[in-house]
Amino acid sequence: MKRLSAVITALALSPALAQAQVDDPILPGITVEIANVLRLPDTRGMGPEDGRSGNNYARINFLQEIDDNPNDWFINDLRGQVYRVEPSTGSITEYLDVGDEFSRFIIGPGGLSTGLIAITPHPEFASNGKFYTIHEESASGNPATPDFQAAANAGNLNNGQHGVVTEWTASDPTASVFSGTHRELIRVAQPAGNLHNLGDIGFDPLLSPGDEGYGLMYLAGGDGGYDAAGKGSRQAQRLDSVFGKLLRIDPDGDNSSNGQYGVPSDNPFANDGDSDTLAEIYAYGFRNQHRISWDLQTGVMIGTDIGESRTEEVNFPKIGGNYGWSEYEGVLHRDGSPITRDDDTSEFEWPVAKYDHGDGFAIAGGFVYRGTLVPELTGKFIYGDIVNGRIYYSDLDEMLAADADGSFSTSADVYELFLTQDGESVSIASLVTEERGGELPNNRVDLRFGQTSDGEFYLTTKQDGWVRQLTSASMAGDYNRDGVVDAADYTLWRDTLGQAGSAPAADGDGDKVVTLADYDVWRNAYGQSGAAPTTAAPEPAAALLCLAALGLPLARRGRGR
Repeated sequence: MKRLSAVITALALSPALAQAQVDDPILPGITVEIANVLRLPDTRGMGPEDGRSGNNYARINFLQEIDDNPNDWFINDLRGQVYRVEPSTGSITEYLDVGDEFSRFIIGPGGLSTGLIAITPHPEFASNGKFYTIHEESASGNPATPDFQAAANAGNLNNGQHGVVTEWTASDPTASVFSGTHRELIRVAQPAGNLHNLGDIGFDPLLSPGDEGYGLMYLAGGDGGYDAAGKGSRQAQRLDSVFGKLLRIDPDGDNSSNGQYGVPSDNPFANDGDSDTLAEIYAYGFRNQHRISWDLQTGVMIGTDIGESRTEEVNFPKIGGNYGWSEYEGVLHRDGSPITRDDDTSEFEWPVAKYDHGDGFAIAGGFVYRGTLVPELTGKFIYGDIVNGRIYYSDLDEMLAADADGSFSTSADVYELFLTQDGESVSIASLVTEERGGELPNNRVDLRFGQTSDGEFYLTTKQDGWVRQLTSASMAGDYNRDGVVDAADYTLWRDTLGQAGSAPAADGDGDKVVTLADYDVWRNAYGQSGAAPTTAAPEPAAALLCLAALGLPLARRGRGR
């Protein structure tokens, strides 16, 4: 864990040197295997949208499990489509097109927060058929009245858009295509620029019916861009503004101002007697809390907040907590100057992990790994960078210790997670670039993550439509992925000799063809698993004859990439 013991000394130093002492390096981490699972449909050409994304194959934003079933997912495309997916069979069915339901639905033409932003099923979807979405509508001429808008002199809203939270009720929760009703819960007026809007919907997955807080909805979002220079009155620290907040509501209640949802009585400002505070606020001081999640073992809530110029944050959102923006970004003042002994830091919550803009530009959250396929990652919070696609992780125990310490100068170490695919070193950026034929529009990967109730971890992007999964630590020659390089892997190599394609299982050197060179990879790794081999590696005499019969090139032996 990083304890910035030099902070006190730094207070007497120049701001540049002091800042350098709070910018911690990313540490090298472990290498794991990544596998392609399935690809969503091509949705290009659906209509006008942001020029930065019009050529994206599919714009996948969320992967959500339905009813604790790892083989039943909702996946949404920002262009409006909701898919019901069965990963074990590769079945992909268009469940609903939200854009067809709302005439003012917009995707672009500017900004990055438009379209069908989010989808989340209710914890009891199997019985009540309810799920929730966030979508964007044009504001100009819209007859609907927003429930919330920015407080004070915050600029012109008429040229912006509306963020809408909708509750859907399916007539048959088991159906592969939606039929049912919907109703509006919340509508928020947002400024021109289309940034930092409502972005995530969450329910605590560890609670059961009858538990306190069960069924309450958390709505994460950002400051709407208001807290940027020149955008009018800053909103994130204002308790009379919905912007820059984490909200908590009861979708089954009706005591809100619009009567469409309930406000939990234990929300921090619900019963403070102050008409200038919003009862819906759970925590505040966020620039763009892009994602929230809960650890499936400890139940701790984790939020990732996208920074402006310096720092990307991982936080533990707490009831009533103030997370500093726009007074602070990470552990620096908004202007980049260091915290001094004259600053009162006690009223703020500080990041439990962070990285600076030398290592990325916008944090992508994030889940604690609790699966079985990659035991090396157990108890690690995995996150990454939206733009460059690098993947990071921090130890949850270190994050909890940093939070307990309470000091701005304490945070967990950040490690980079490295990837292989079929024995070849890869990155998310390289996979997406290859899939797109060598191009990466605007140099943006647009990384996203998902997790199922068995704790396994998935990756998507808004670029190429693929769902990928972290599967295991990579071991050269372990062609059947059982954790040991043995005769079974030889058999798989022998039986697939000559096979070519995008990812043959026994392609040890990553050239996309199973050849004698892949036998060499297996032979050199034979017996790896922590135990000494009990037999000699078999020689492929029969396979050589097979190669000759097939007319395949023997000269590939020993060639690598």
